[in-house]
Amino acid sequence: MSILKDMIKEEKERLEELLKFYRNEINKYPKGYISRRKRNGNIYCYRSYRDGERVRTIYIGIAGSNEVKEAEKKIEKRREYEKKYRQARANLKEAKGLLRGKK
Repeated sequence: MSILKDMIKEEKERLEELLKFYRNEINKYPKGYISRRKRNGNIYCYRSYRDGERVRTIYIGIAGSNEVKEAEKKIEKRREYEKKYRQARANLKEAKGLLRGKK
């Protein structure tokens, strides 16, 4: 049983390091989403995000511009890391439960 317990402890430590890595990566990318508004026949893109209780909106550019494409890539990358972070956190919770003897 001690071999299994050691393996789970190693996995727990690996997951804790992985969570730190994901958190650092998430903080590198902008949060929020891209919203589009049509004005005078043109579509303008804005990045919206929460700052405490307020929703902040920042102009990015006209739809299809390089700035908008870059912002979309960065936001998508953040979402990927957030998804991986949630999965690693669930795995860590399971590993901690196994170490305590719970299913």
